[in-house]
Amino acid sequence: MGTRGQKGTWGIAWGIVWVVVFLLGMGMAACSHPTPTPTLVELSPPALIGHLVWEDGCLRVRTKDKSVYVVWPDTYRVRLEGQEVIFDTPRGTLRFTLGQEVWVEADPIFNKRRLESLKKEGAIPPACDPPYWEVREAFRLSGASRPAIVPYARVTGTLEREGECWRIRDNAGHVYTLIVRRPFEPHKDTLYYIDWEHHQGIFLHPGDTLFVEGPVYPKWPDLDDRCPGPYLFTRDGHPVER
Repeated sequence: MGTRGQKGTWGIAWGIVWVVVFLLGMGMAACSHPTPTPTLVELSPPALIGHLVWEDGCLRVRTKDKSVYVVWPDTYRVRLEGQEVIFDTPRGTLRFTLGQEVWVEADPIFNKRRLESLKKEGAIPPACDPPYWEVREAFRLSGASRPAIVPYARVTGTLEREGECWRIRDNAGHVYTLIVRRPFEPHKDTLYYIDWEHHQGIFLHPGDTLFVEGPVYPKWPDLDDRCPGPYLFTRDGHPVER
């Protein structure tokens, strides 16, 4: 009787093993079939986009739905001279005007301990109401490769190409070198526009009109010697019919 019981147990065990092996085999077979490669969309990290304003003795960034007080790095000295906002940074002086649209590499402060610490340090004046954002840690370091605050531009103009450099020239004659990102993509001698809404692509050529928007940087690593600035990072855009 004991022998039969052992045989029955071994039979059940082997049955389970074979079922597991069979299911794994089915899974492997399914995985062996080619699957469509997902399209990776390069997105800019969340940032604060808005206009510099002076409210109740506080320099703030006003977006579409809120007015934000920004905690700047210790290495940044911020001062107001008339309508001009001046940032003295380890990499030089940045000048803006009140009302100018800017891009700030910052995140909202959710950590209560961090918030209390900043208030104790005097980084957040009592008169400056929330919400509070803080410049990202990477940009708080003096060795950051680009400034934490730059102008934000919305440009309609003519597409130009010189060597490896793609540029856009607006009606006022201002020229920006494009740091091409989605929805655009360099493709040989053209600029490929990806229309996600209509699931189609359009090839753009020098002379075509387009709209682009994004942060504008005075310098861009490894590109200064080949393509002159300023550099407009294409956060969004689309062709414009003439």
